Amino acid sequence: MPFTWSIRRYLLILVLAVTLPLAGLLIYSLHRNYLDVLSRAGLITTHFTEIAAADTARFLHDTRQFLRGLADRPQTRRLDPTQCDPLLAEIDAFFPQFANTAVLDREGQMLCSARTTPSKAKLPSFAQSLWFQQARSANTPHLGTAHIGPVSGKWVVVISEPIPAADGSFTGLVGYSLDLESYHLFGLAADALPAGMSLAVIDGQGRVILRSEKSPEQVGTGYSRADLLAQLGQGSGYALASGANGTQVIAQTTIEGTNWRVVGTRPVAPIFSGVWASAEGQYAAAALLIALGSLLALFVSRRIVWPIRRIADTATKVAEGDLNHRLDAEGPSEIATVATHLNRMLDIRVGAEARFKALLESASDAIVVANQEARITIANERATELFGYSLAELLGMSIHELVPAEARDRHRQEVSRYFAGGTQRTPARLVLGQRKNGQVFPCHIGLSPFEADGVPMVSAIIRDLSERVELEAQIVHQSQHDPLTGLPNRALLNDRLERAFARTHRDGHRVAVIHIDIDNFGEINDFHGTAVADQVLCRCAESIIHSLRGTDSVIRSGSDEFIVIVEDTAADSVALQFGQRLRAALRDLAIETPRAITVTASIGIALFPCEGGADGLLKHADLALAQAQRDGGNTLRFFESEMDARASRRMDVLSRLRGAIGRGELFLHYQPKVCTADGQVIGVEALVRWHNGDIGMIPPSDFIPLAEESGLIDEIGEWVLRRACEQGMRWQAEGLSELSIAVNLSTRQFRQERLLALVRSALEDSGLPPQRLELEITEGMLMQDPEKAAVVLRRLHELGVRISIDDFGTGYSSLSYLQRFPVHTLKVDQSFVREISNSPGAAAIVTAVISLAHSLDLCVVAEGVETEAQRRFLGDLACDYCQGYYFSRPVAAGEISALNGAEPATLPRA
Repeated sequence: MPFTWSIRRYLLILVLAVTLPLAGLLIYSLHRNYLDVLSRAGLITTHFTEIAAADTARFLHDTRQFLRGLADRPQTRRLDPTQCDPLLAEIDAFFPQFANTAVLDREGQMLCSARTTPSKAKLPSFAQSLWFQQARSANTPHLGTAHIGPVSGKWVVVISEPIPAADGSFTGLVGYSLDLESYHLFGLAADALPAGMSLAVIDGQGRVILRSEKSPEQVGTGYSRADLLAQLGQGSGYALASGANGTQVIAQTTIEGTNWRVVGTRPVAPIFSGVWASAEGQYAAAALLIALGSLLALFVSRRIVWPIRRIADTATKVAEGDLNHRLDAEGPSEIATVATHLNRMLDIRVGAEARFKALLESASDAIVVANQEARITIANERATELFGYSLAELLGMSIHELVPAEARDRHRQEVSRYFAGGTQRTPARLVLGQRKNGQVFPCHIGLSPFEADGVPMVSAIIRDLSERVELEAQIVHQSQHDPLTGLPNRALLNDRLERAFARTHRDGHRVAVIHIDIDNFGEINDFHGTAVADQVLCRCAESIIHSLRGTDSVIRSGSDEFIVIVEDTAADSVALQFGQRLRAALRDLAIETPRAITVTASIGIALFPCEGGADGLLKHADLALAQAQRDGGNTLRFFESEMDARASRRMDVLSRLRGAIGRGELFLHYQPKVCTADGQVIGVEALVRWHNGDIGMIPPSDFIPLAEESGLIDEIGEWVLRRACEQGMRWQAEGLSELSIAVNLSTRQFRQERLLALVRSALEDSGLPPQRLELEITEGMLMQDPEKAAVVLRRLHELGVRISIDDFGTGYSSLSYLQRFPVHTLKVDQSFVREISNSPGAAAIVTAVISLAHSLDLCVVAEGVETEAQRRFLGDLACDYCQGYYFSRPVAAGEISALNGAEPATLPRA
């Protein structure tokens, strides 16, 4: 009888033949799925720790930047508890995670705090606090250890920034306490993390200092699985841990720049609940297949295997980077549950990448990620804006194309060395980038290495420095150039001279420095206003520039001064011709103003080589200019060695003049004014004299101009006025009550606001009647500001003082101002009087002045009368009074009494 199998057995064999391989495939798929899910769970947990670590590092960096700005504020650097920075009071409202923000001095005493305290409460000292001692010792930005804050009473970490002194020494710090219990990692609520996941930050002592919302860890306590953290080491990574709460995925990432690490935990059970359920269903399905037979086995196998295969296919696509693929929840419920969980896991992954992309796009700097082949794999929108490429063009592009062509070979070598030498984070450095349109621009680039699926990558943060470089260049230009004329200013003077000297040493030519000063520029500014004065300067600058050659340069060295550097000067005559051409160019300027302006200039020229290099050359040009100004302006002078000696003497005279009044070295002489008709002395002019014990008598022509230039004329003028008034009262006591006293006013005195008060005080203190005092002023003083001069003269006239116009005929000599001003006397300048016998023109001028004065009912005094012929001529013209050496030289006060009533022949002559 042949051996036969029952149908059940065949079915069983068939079922086994069908189900066993399927069961084996199912077991293999489950095991592979288990490993994949476990790996993804570890990577996802690690990814969240990396995000949290990056966020925390960024938070610490931003906080340090904020503290640096606060430490640099003047209110903070004063370290004055009575003048705390008002910004502290606002920090608490804007930064609730700050337990406190405070300013401490170098001894650890709190000076200012963001937390309001009772006015009488003493602020605590942190001198014994470990974090303060460490921060003071380091004198650098410092991150302290976690502790309970004495002010807030909470678990805090103090982040501090030193307040350096000018020499860099420690003077105190600005610190803020981070409230560890209130601050949640990167702002994620508990429901924003995957189910069951919690995050915590562990410090170097293994204590929990920060945690995510609803984390089981407690701030200030030791981390529950510190033993496992030691196995993970530094950097990022994950592992499985078993404990009372079951198996968990635990991952960590070190926070850059600290000894902190972010630790994430996630229970494994919820992740694999669907997997285990699927396995139970599959085992039941296999038993059912055996029971129902081949058809049922085929049906069940189709219902089980195909959904599992679709899950495997989906996992493969996800592994290849297709995160948009999703499973349909078909087949048995267990498999549908696995599909649902897998879809949810993919959604979480996509959400995390979306957040990463949002973070990438929110950056103000360009961010580019490249692989080992230097191909761009990631770029943000700012990168497309910076380089001018579209995102599609950037992705896959070689990063070498983002640098100028001439720098690409070197760039390739640097990139190769970077990847070959073990990539490491590099500080930002200055490089040149190139846009799509070929434009080259400066930028800062910082490199940060990382790995993606084991592949080395590098991210570059690129900041455009074009505006900054342009602004720096603009600042440098503004610091070295005059904003009005656009000419280089004195900051570039030595640079221009050194360049000229270098070419001189090479070529053997000479260098000339021409120092130009616009004559009477102060009067132009006062009379016409600053707008016209600025126009004059600009036109002068243009005229000078047009006169230059290609190798010459011009500097605006002062308000109304220019320095021209002339190279290739073979002889003095060349420099002279150049200076004369400049004078002529300035003189020919046409300035559009209601009243015509004639621009003249004083010019000093010095030549190099000379002693003293650049300083000596400039000094020589200054001395030559000063001589040109002393010679009346509108002229040109070369430096001569005698000028240096004269300048030294002027400085010696000026230094002695400063104490002359205090030493009693100044005294007055008086030159009589006599009646032309009868020769009687009717008044005197007070003239200051100076006798120094070391150098003897100093002529007024030597020290009066120095007094004008230095401002000492104010003090000397007041002294002369008071002494003259006092002497007038002495003569009155001697019976000379009708003798008038004339005192010269300087330009500076006439401009003083206190002139009226000074004259009144001198009259009141001395008791001299006002009508006996005569003040002599020049025409130029009146015409500098006629309106103001009219007011001053009117007030002096109201005091009873007489006004005399000195040196009449040498200035404006305008009939209109004689009618406007309360003038009593005109003094004909001695330059005309001396020539009346020899020059018909001078005689005609004197005749006209006397006739004009008498027509206006003014008295006339002729100065500089030295001969009998001059006296007779003036007498024939009915000149009222004469003054000069023909009658008397200036004499001491004691000799005036004897002169009164004497005949001209008996008066002392010069």
